Amino acid sequence: RILSELVRGYLRLHPGALVVNLGCGADLTFGLVDNGSCRGLNIDLPRVIEARQQLIACRDREENLACDMFDHSWMDRADAGQGICILCGSVLQFCPRDRVTELIAAMAERFPGGMLCFDYVTESAALQANHQLLQAAGDRPVPEGKRMDFALSAPARELQAVSEKITGVTDIHKLPDYISRSKELPRSAKFIYTAAFRKGTLRFAEVRF
Repeated sequence: RILSELVRGYLRLHPGALVVNLGCGADLTFGLVDNGSCRGLNIDLPRVIEARQQLIACRDREENLACDMFDHSWMDRADAGQGICILCGSVLQFCPRDRVTELIAAMAERFPGGMLCFDYVTESAALQANHQLLQAAGDRPVPEGKRMDFALSAPARELQAVSEKITGVTDIHKLPDYISRSKELPRSAKFIYTAAFRKGTLRFAEVRF
């Protein structure tokens, strides 16, 4: 919901923009934000895109691309002539920090005027989660992709240091009013959201290029 609202905010200024969903899985964000003019590009590993195409039909102006998001060749397929909004949900925190920062720097260089939005965890929350993971694993190796390697403690400072092409960073570190006041969202869901924000296991960043 929060990522969708950030995308909608960008689309209000750039209605014909390309909405890129990195590590899309079975996510349906494009359908939620489609304004009738924007375009969608869903990117994930080949096996994931193959499964997605069997389960989810693309909408008008939407396509899937089988590509590792760290393979920057996908940027050649991204037509940002009318703007570009890139989202990445529940993915980056499980990726190596150096690869994430390299990816963000490449996007900032390639897509001036664009925006990236993603969720993240704080460093203290990542440390706690990784400690629990190691305890649960015991003598066994931690499965790949389970450890939280990308975390932020001072998002604005850390992200702007990634590239001089980054023009601004907004850190969403508390539950937005439109969620806390929502009559559609159950009280239990609001409680879970609020607790996650307080613990640092759920935060959001908006990065402008």
